[in-house]
Amino acid sequence: MATNPKPAIRVPILTAAAEVCLIVFLLYAVLLMAEFSCGNGEGKSLGMAGQKLFTLANFEIAVISGIIGCFVIEYLRRPD
Repeated sequence: MATNPKPAIRVPILTAAAEVCLIVFLLYAVLLMAEFSCGNGEGKSLGMAGQKLFTLANFEIAVISGIIGCFVIEYLRRPD
């Protein structure tokens, strides 16, 4: 009977990339919710919110926050 063993070694680069992407996604989700809750005026559309959200400055902040978050998660994951 052949079994397929699970790989014992995680791929740290893929794990870090997944963690950074999750943090970036969560940051953009919070920004989108804030844009619709505190937005001024009726009839605000997703396209209008997207123009304000997806800027280079917001992307830089999201990626830097994701990298810092990845380091914090790895620090907390380490056994003492």
